This record gives sequence, structure tokens and C-alpha cells, in this order.
Amino acid sequence: MKQNKTWTFTPLSNQQKARLSILAKQAWMLAQKRGAIEDGVTFDQWRYDQQKEACSVASLRDADQSHFLPLRGKWFVILGNLELAFYDMLNAGDLPEKTRQMKWRLIGFVAILADGIQAEKARIKVMVEADQAAKEAWNYTLALAKDKYSGRRVESLGPDELQQLCHTVVNRANAKLGKGSAETRNKSQRRKAAAGGLSANAKPLESVSRRAGIDEREHPAPEWGNSAARRS
Repeated sequence: MKQNKTWTFTPLSNQQKARLSILAKQAWMLAQKRGAIEDGVTFDQWRYDQQKEACSVASLRDADQSHFLPLRGKWFVILGNLELAFYDMLNAGDLPEKTRQMKWRLIGFVAILADGIQAEKARIKVMVEADQAAKEAWNYTLALAKDKYSGRRVESLGPDELQQLCHTVVNRANAKLGKGSAETRNKSQRRKAAAGGLSANAKPLESVSRRAGIDEREHPAPEWGNSAARRS
């Protein structure tokens, strides 16, 4: 969507700043609960770091309208509400329609992967909350994209690369959900690789997940977004 350039550079209103501050506090409390905050790091230090990762602006005093959606989407990612995060981040930029559609499709598969994570854990009697499963699924997707595309972040991918990533994510999701056989999934993956699609050497979920959702500094939220519906 085209943005009004005059409006884009208007400073955030007090109401917008208040909304972002409330979300930041909620995200901080959840991150503390998960043990994701390093010892000695204050709320303001953590908030500034997260805001700078989201839009390259640390303080809300320096933010304008172009920063509001990426900032709000960043907090929604940490809170596990990938549907709203994706809506905000997707609409934050001026994207070609094909790319926009592929990002919608990708996040649908991320939601399925989150369901698979919960199902797999449940089979070994480990219960995982929906928001945590959503976060793990999203961070796995970020790590997978970096592995497949030489360290690039998801928001930099084009529609064809996003389509390949979709295939890989849904393949991993089906494995977690116990759908199909490993042989069938691997054959499908090799066919796509032969056709110039997915890598035949794609790593299994476990080998990537070990570093996929743990360090938020290594895998910050993207500047577009994600949508695993129903998780808040």
C-alpha cells in the first residue's frame, strides 16, 4: 500500500506512545517469566534494544508514524500474538502484491508448525502454552531462513524464496503432527530441489530449533510480520 509521505513523518501521538508503552510492559513481564532477560538489564534498557531492533529507533520520542506498526508488531511477536504482529508488520511497508500474499501464506504455515510443536510435546507429556509454541515456531522459521539464504532475514526474501520457505515449514509441521511418512516428505523435498526449489540438504527441525527460539537478540522480530492466528 502507498503511504502518505506527509503523514508518515508525523511524530507519534501521546495515545500511540501510551499504547506502545503498555504493550512493552506486558512483553517485558512475559519475557521475565520465560527467563529471557539477562541479569542486571533494566526494563528501559531492554525496551530500547527491542525498539531499535524493530525499526532502528530506540526512543519513542524519535519515532514517527512509519515506526508505529513495526514497533507494535514487535511487541505482539514477543507476546505470542502472531496474527496481529503479522497484520502490523505486513502493512508497515510498501510491498508488491505477490510478496504480500506469500508472506500471508508463510505465516499460516508457521501457525501449523506451532500446532505441531504442541502436539509433539504432548506426546512426551510436556505441555507447552500456545503463545510459547507460536514463538518457537516463528523463531525456528527465522533461523531456517538464515540457514537457507546465507544469513538473510525473512523480510528481505522475494516471493519465490518465500514460497520455498513455505514448503519447508509445512514439511516440518507435518513431521511434528505425524502426518505422512518421512520417506514421502523427503522424496517431495528432493523433487522440489531437483526442480530448483528447496535444498535437498535442508536440516531437520531439531538441528535448527536448538538455536531457533532461544536468543531473541540473535533472531529479532522481522520488520514485516507474522500471523499465527488465535494466539495472544
